[in-house]
Amino acid sequence: MPDLDLTALTEPYDAEAARTSPDADALRTGDTVGAVVVAVVAGLLAGVLLAIPGVLLWMIDPWLAVPVLAVWLVVVLLAARSSSSGRGDALERRWRLRRLAGDNGWRYDPEAADPDHAGTVFGLGINRRTSDQVVVPAPRPVTLGRHSCTAGSHNAIPMGWGFATTPLAADTIPRMPRLVLVSRSGGRRHSAVPVVPGTPVPIAVTGPGAEAFAVHGPVRSRDRVQTLLDCSLFRPDVLALLTERLVDLEIVDGHLVVHAAETVGTDPETWRWILRVVTSAAEALEAVASYDRGA
Repeated sequence: MPDLDLTALTEPYDAEAARTSPDADALRTGDTVGAVVVAVVAGLLAGVLLAIPGVLLWMIDPWLAVPVLAVWLVVVLLAARSSSSGRGDALERRWRLRRLAGDNGWRYDPEAADPDHAGTVFGLGINRRTSDQVVVPAPRPVTLGRHSCTAGSHNAIPMGWGFATTPLAADTIPRMPRLVLVSRSGGRRHSAVPVVPGTPVPIAVTGPGAEAFAVHGPVRSRDRVQTLLDCSLFRPDVLALLTERLVDLEIVDGHLVVHAAETVGTDPETWRWILRVVTSAAEALEAVASYDRGA
């Protein structure tokens, strides 16, 4: 990657300019709706819990029910306030990311509903949403952001990932099987790439790379996958980079997708790291010219 201008991530924050930006208006609208929803839900839950003691106290003396009503009101107000407490941080993050994108000739999209990216997680669940999406057009096209959804038919489970994705060179695609590499490292702060219908099955590879990642791929091509990984992602220099922080990887539909707890934000080192990871991993895969999926 070329030299990056990361000044926007560390320069003094102009709160006044941020408050008058379009991002502030969007966050303000979202906060209002979110606060109402959270307050209603909290009010219903608190009402269910406090209804019986409230009624019993009211039957003894209506004035005894006043503290119960006060507790209910406090719960609702605290819930509404907590739902919008992160607005200031979100506004500063958007202000910095928009300036970062402008300084480097990139594109910044604060929100992208139901994005069209290759990869398992982007077609998973409902309420799919990508935020803080940054598109780097050159020298290697990379798209980064945060993606979240709700999964589960009965018990809804919120899931989220930081991601960075890049297309692989056209002459590489025919030689690339679909692979998923899930980190074995502990201390995970983001959802693992889920196993869903269509996900490759676990295969037994060996070596240091297999100690770091569980590999899912075409079971009948285990030896070829081993060779591919040994010559690319499991090379000592690349593997050292991939295990510097916890990441999962997916090779799918001609793209490399890297998942991590954080891929966009206001930490300059994270930006240098994730761009180095996705570029190095993609170039290592593209350098493997001997792999032939049909052989």
